[in-house]
Amino acid sequence: AEPLLRHTGGNPLFLLETLKQGLVDGSLARGQLPRPTQVATLIESRLARLSDGALTLARVAAIAGVDFRIELAEVAIGIQAVRLASAWQELQDAQILRDEAFAHDLIADAVLRGVPPVVARRVHAQCAGWLATHQGDPARVARHWLACGQHMEAGRAFVAAAARAEHAARLQEVGELCTQAAQA
Repeated sequence: AEPLLRHTGGNPLFLLETLKQGLVDGSLARGQLPRPTQVATLIESRLARLSDGALTLARVAAIAGVDFRIELAEVAIGIQAVRLASAWQELQDAQILRDEAFAHDLIADAVLRGVPPVVARRVHAQCAGWLATHQGDPARVARHWLACGQHMEAGRAFVAAAARAEHAARLQEVGELCTQAAQA
């Protein structure tokens, strides 16, 4: 229930469409939550009504994921937080964002689909750099470095994440992170 709630934001229409699609395509039986096309179309039409500033802010939020913060948005967009207030309020009013997170995963997915890869790579690099200097989780920093093609930086961050996991005695995680570091 919890992943379904997060996926749909509790929206009854999105929930129902997700369940119907999952039953039809068998994804629910495989333990996966589908991305219903009817819901995606509805979300994309909502996104199309956003101002350029709000859509820009939503794109940064989608790329940053759980690491999204207003301070990160300032750096990525190059605008002070007070000048982002209108775009932020527009996203809140449109129920795109709740505080510093998307209302649900389906919206984040729709926003990500609208970001050109070259732009996404640059924003991932900005996220990685900002997080690295602000004590971000090293594993997530590494994933941002990977997403922007900075494999050496990703490897270093995975090593740091493995050290952190080792200090916390999460040995299985240490092995997985070391493997990811070697692959990077």
